[in-house]
Amino acid sequence: MAENDNFSTLADIEANANLLPSGINVESLEMLDLGDSHGKTIYYLVKGGNHAQFGNYGEQKGDGTASISGAAQQEEFFQALKILMINNGFEL
Repeated sequence: MAENDNFSTLADIEANANLLPSGINVESLEMLDLGDSHGKTIYYLVKGGNHAQFGNYGEQKGDGTASISGAAQQEEFFQALKILMINNGFEL
């Protein structure tokens, strides 16, 4: 999730957490060394990011304003996914 995401807000995610597997809150990339987290929801916040920058489709009306670049947001998200995949036995 992203700090300035006005479409998938933290409040929405918290309100629907009962629909997801049990979760782990992760506050930094260093904390992603969780070992096997298979079957769990990982909550990770990209500080300064917004909804549109998870993709490359440009600004969306109503979205928050990002305070980091799209490239920085995507790289941070990629690193988080990479760590989680390695921790869960995927070879990259």
